[in-house]
This record gives sequence, structure tokens and C-alpha cells, in this order.
Amino acid sequence: MNTLAIIGLFAYLIIGLFIGYSINQLGIATAETPASASTVFSVQERFSPYDHIKQEQIHVSGDKVEIDFKGRNVLWATYKDSNSMDPFIDIGANALEIKPESTNDIHVGDVIAYRYGDGLIVHRVIEIGTDSEGWFAYTKGDNNPQKDPFRVRFEYIERITVAVIY
Repeated sequence: MNTLAIIGLFAYLIIGLFIGYSINQLGIATAETPASASTVFSVQERFSPYDHIKQEQIHVSGDKVEIDFKGRNVLWATYKDSNSMDPFIDIGANALEIKPESTNDIHVGDVIAYRYGDGLIVHRVIEIGTDSEGWFAYTKGDNNPQKDPFRVRFEYIERITVAVIY
């Protein structure tokens, strides 16, 4: 191979590396460099519910689904059209919920139903802490701009949503 061919090949490699680096920095997706959602769309990580029902507890057979709740008290729920949990929960959605036995059952990301006045609020747990009064959770509706302005104590929590059926 002559010197001119070697210089040309070297220049081709350098230019290719530069273009690849530039494409990666700009977040442009190519077949060789697929873009992640966070690169192109600046997606924010959100809290996900805890895995209360493990895969081995779910049995699908033909036209039936069985879930072994391991002796937990299971409740069925439907929801009002408050829009606070859109699009995760909306009017017409059905859900399965369990009664928490202790604060260890509540995790950041869980969707809980808690008593507030004469009704129930269904919001996501975004923070858990303790203060002089004990355990508490901060909650927020997925579609609300701000968290709820009060601390939710364990004794007010009625249920944890473990499955939503659309």
C-alpha cells in the first residue's frame, strides 16, 4: 500500500470518528448509534410501584388468570374521574388492591388509597420519612403539578394498588 493510500485511510477513519462523536453528542439516532429516550427526549425517571405480586404468583391458563395473593386481603376498586392520576388511572379502570399490614408494605412509587375527610384519595407515594410523630409518606397525583400539602400517616392508608385492569 502506498503512502497516499495510508494517509487517505487514516483521514477517513479520523473523519468517521469525528462524525460519529458529533452525532452522539447531538443525540441523533442512526442505525449504528441508537438514541436512548433520555438522549433525544430528555425523559425524566419516574417512581414505579413496588413489585407486590411476584411472577410466580400469577398463573395464566387459556381464558383464566389466577393470582395467588398469599393470604392477603384483596379488594376490587373502580375510580372516579378526578384526573389527578391520568393517564395511569382514569374513569372506567378497575384495580386490585391489598390492605397494608405495616409500614414495611408501603414503598416509594406505590399507588395508595388513603382517607382524607369523608373520602379516599388515590395518589402515588413520592417520599417516605419519619418525624417526631412517626412514619409518614408524601404523595402526589401523577397529573398534579405539586405534591399533596400534608404528610400521610400509616393509620390513614386503606389500600395499595397492585394491579390495574383496563
